[in-house]
Amino acid sequence: MPYDTKKYTITVNDIQYDVDEEETDSGNDFTISLDGEPVFEGLEGHIAYEQDADSPRDWENVGTMLVNYDHYNLGDGNNDEFEVECDQCGGAGCYPDPDSDHELDCEKCNGDGYITLDPASYYRKERGARVVLPLFVYEHSGITMSAGAAIADRAKQGDVRSTGRFVGDDAGWDTSFVGFIFDTPEGIDKCFGDSAGIAHVAGVLDDQIEEALRSEVSIYASYLEGDVVYFLTYDEETEYGDGCGGFIGDHEECKNQLFASLEQAIKIRLDEYKERAEWAARDTITI
Repeated sequence: MPYDTKKYTITVNDIQYDVDEEETDSGNDFTISLDGEPVFEGLEGHIAYEQDADSPRDWENVGTMLVNYDHYNLGDGNNDEFEVECDQCGGAGCYPDPDSDHELDCEKCNGDGYITLDPASYYRKERGARVVLPLFVYEHSGITMSAGAAIADRAKQGDVRSTGRFVGDDAGWDTSFVGFIFDTPEGIDKCFGDSAGIAHVAGVLDDQIEEALRSEVSIYASYLEGDVVYFLTYDEETEYGDGCGGFIGDHEECKNQLFASLEQAIKIRLDEYKERAEWAARDTITI
């Protein structure tokens, strides 16, 4: 590979350059040196935290994340009410009394016409979910999120307990159960595509879904923590510029792309030197 983010080197035309990193108040600056001496003056890279990053919940996601947490608008919206039409009276709330002209209140819904389901059962019935994970928020000088174990059938008290969810908060003093993330058929179609049907036949779709949901929670947790970085590369000599943001919790990938960008900037600078030398050989002055 022409660049190595571990050794902090970039190799172009068989010459190995060193990448020097300096931490500043606004981020980390990257410059190029050779044999300990700075080269390519005016060429710099920069990595810093984004202040107004877009939420990963705006991406196409397998999961729907419904959360209730005071003072924050988290996830994709608030939890549902978990009410469905009573399957015994069909939502009427009553049924004819066979012994009179009167109607009797439905015993199952007490005449309301609706019954309240367990949240996990509700999302499976009403949203077509296959995997439902409980969500927990830890707030202490900042905020983050994690997912619990998949709920096999009906949510039990142990599924949503707050203790032992985050390192350093075993007692759960700063941890709250806040909602659920679950897949939907629409999310699977968008994110898995044709492979979803194949995976289902092979009996591994639920594992794939759970992995995707956990990844979404992990990415969202990094977003909540403010762990979103971007890179910029600019060369004053050639006016080469490049940059990309939205690296959520992935500093290594951001650095990889920065090094690739610096490599390209070095190549452009060397091509500029070569062209100038060719014109100089023809007694032509370039600016």
